[in-house]
Amino acid sequence: METPAAARRHGVRVDTLKDEPLLVALPESHRFAGEGVIPVGAFAAERILLPREPPGQQFNSWLRTLIRAHGFELERTMATLSAPWDRRMLPIASGEAVCVFVSEWVREPIPGVTGVPFDPPLSFPVDLASAWPPSEAVEALVRVTCGLHDTEGWLTQRAVRTELPRD
Repeated sequence: METPAAARRHGVRVDTLKDEPLLVALPESHRFAGEGVIPVGAFAAERILLPREPPGQQFNSWLRTLIRAHGFELERTMATLSAPWDRRMLPIASGEAVCVFVSEWVREPIPGVTGVPFDPPLSFPVDLASAWPPSEAVEALVRVTCGLHDTEGWLTQRAVRTELPRD
């Protein structure tokens, strides 16, 4: 999801960086755990575990908008506090709910939980906002980071884009 005019509103430079594939954490016994993908509509029909804290509210709003853009609503949700992923996944492993995650958020496999991608694929956009006008250090950071998205193929669903405050 794009943030049009964010650079102008906040006086920063914004560069697209990475599209992180979203996965759904399911109990290993879930009917879609062995399918390899879960349709967006099937996900939306589940009880969804959502973070409760203020930063989580922004993610929740973004996720609801993303699912709504595919024609569905998240009507059955369950709130959770922040905790390490292994503890946060206990309701998933027990079959009480499912949740969305990015594979890089989880370092170790969680017993009783498997991750499957969405059908169609969905991603979490990661952008770099940097000071404007930039210092030499900021320019170097932007150059290296944007070089990584080129060499590592980070952008899979969005085009490379730089937005400046004057745009």
